[in-house]
Amino acid sequence: MKAVITILVLMTVAAAIAAVTGVERVSFIGHGAVVAHHSLGGRVAAAAIGAICGVAAFGCRRRKMYAWWTVTLMLALLVGYGVVWTIWKMTTTQMDLLGNALGALGEGVKIAAVIWFLVAWWVPRKKEFDRAEPGTGGA
Repeated sequence: MKAVITILVLMTVAAAIAAVTGVERVSFIGHGAVVAHHSLGGRVAAAAIGAICGVAAFGCRRRKMYAWWTVTLMLALLVGYGVVWTIWKMTTTQMDLLGNALGALGEGVKIAAVIWFLVAWWVPRKKEFDRAEPGTGGA
């Protein structure tokens, strides 16, 4: 559970940095760096995701049921986004069949890893959240 909390805290920090600085990504090409910035909407989305991750981390630490549901929803949305993104990328990218197949295979492995984590590890942890003391906000 500590690993999940650590990841959520790191995501909170990264999202806060992205929201404050506006930096989306940095690429080092040739002799210089190329910095891409978020739009205003991207900065607001980063702040919202950071806030959600922070609340989820706090709730996981205290074993609150809302945190379990929040992380479950985040993982399910991540799987859905991965599937949609992979289908879109494979149908719009101008690559040969082998390139598309290898790209889809790589994305499929990542999606399968998230599904495994969700089903095999995270869902069974629900019982740890169910055992919260009455009156503490747990289910």
